[in-house]
Amino acid sequence: MRRATVAFVWMVVLVMAGCEASPSAPSDGPPASTGQSPAWVEEFDTLSAEDWEIYDGEGHLGNGQRQPSQVDVRDSVLTITGTADGRTGGLKWRGRGQTYGQWDIRLRVPSGCVCYHPVVMLWGAGKTDAGTNSLGAIDVVHAWQAPGRDRNTFGLHPGNGAEPVRVDVAVDMTQWHVYHLVWQESYIYSWIDDDPAYVQVTEVELLPEGPMDVAIQLDWFPQEGTTGGSTATLEVDYVKQFTEPVEYPST
Repeated sequence: MRRATVAFVWMVVLVMAGCEASPSAPSDGPPASTGQSPAWVEEFDTLSAEDWEIYDGEGHLGNGQRQPSQVDVRDSVLTITGTADGRTGGLKWRGRGQTYGQWDIRLRVPSGCVCYHPVVMLWGAGKTDAGTNSLGAIDVVHAWQAPGRDRNTFGLHPGNGAEPVRVDVAVDMTQWHVYHLVWQESYIYSWIDDDPAYVQVTEVELLPEGPMDVAIQLDWFPQEGTTGGSTATLEVDYVKQFTEPVEYPST
């Protein structure tokens, strides 16, 4: 039975359908920092259609509508707003598809409707929907079933159809935090701010096999009710993408 290797310091909950949780600390840490500068930086002083594909069409799983009018930049902060009737937004970085590296995202998620899931993920480059995404997805940030925004769910969704790996970490997402992801050929490593808490997945067969794009979405799940209100927002300060890992938390 396949078990994801997940190391943790904070309260972490691992959920794998059909598999028992198997948390353990790795025998050693990731390789040393390279200290390089990012290959791409978006600080949202403006929102360029040349750099970002802003969604305009049906929402996730056909729920609601993603509309460009729900995506706004003000005071160097990207804001996606979801309304009570399912009008929401999403966008994807153009021409930045990359295999391996590091991604840093600074954001906050104000308290809001449990029916809205703020998500920042790596998504198979050039893929348009789950039915054609053979590369899978990596949820660096995902607030779901948490109207108080008090936990983040890291998620790895393999493109080969294997069961996803999900790890919940307690964090006040209503405050600004930097969410980090390192993806290399043999592992994925994720943490928040400079805290030594981390998630590590080392099952190579679960990792993506090709380039991934950054996607930012506020997905609507009306069946989950209106606890926390009927609307929601996601605010992003910056996204940084590196071709090689540049730092790790102390362990």
